Order: sequence, then C-alpha cells, then structure tokens
Amino acid sequence: MFEASRLKEKRDYNTQDGLDVLYYGGAVMMSWGIENITALKASNRCRGMSFRVNGAKFSGTVVLSVNGADLYDVDFYTDGGEVAKQITDVYVMDLIDTIDEFVEKQPEYKF
Repeated sequence: MFEASRLKEKRDYNTQDGLDVLYYGGAVMMSWGIENITALKASNRCRGMSFRVNGAKFSGTVVLSVNGADLYDVDFYTDGGEVAKQITDVYVMDLIDTIDEFVEKQPEYKF
C-alpha cells in the first residue's frame, strides 16, 4: 500500500476539497464503484486520501495527494498492494478524466 514516508513529502490535504472534486464528476465517479474513502495522515496532518474502486478496467485502491507544485499525484494500487500506476502533476480540472481513463473508460464510450 501507499508508503507513509512519501506522504511526508506531500502538502497538507483538505479531504473535503478532494471529495468536492470527485463529486463534481457525478455519474462518472459513481461508475467506479467508489467506497472506503479514507483520509491519510503523516506527522499528525492530513496529507492525502484513498478510496477503493471497482471499475471495468481496474479494481483496487486510488490514492490522491497534492505535491509541492500544488498539483495532484494519483497512485493506483492493486488489491495485493502492488503499484499499478503512478501519475504525477495532474491539474484539478483533469483529475476526474485522469482517474476515469485508468479505472473505467472504454474506447467505445462517446461523451
């Protein structure tokens, strides 16, 4: 799972802001089968959030954090705890599409 030492490098994270961004995705986010939303803490400060997804292309854990450039880092972990993919420097306006591309979106989807 996510390495706690990496969390110390991250900026403080407001979980409510992260949820607001995800909820903005509406039906797209719901298609991921999202559950178990958890705040991730290091040094007694919130440094990210994780949640479980069960999408058409990927099932496992997604970890969101904010890096020193105030951009999102998105890490995907298999159910076995292995890193499936890590994406850095994601702008907030691209966050939903970035997650959806790896978790759910199929080539035949038209929208």
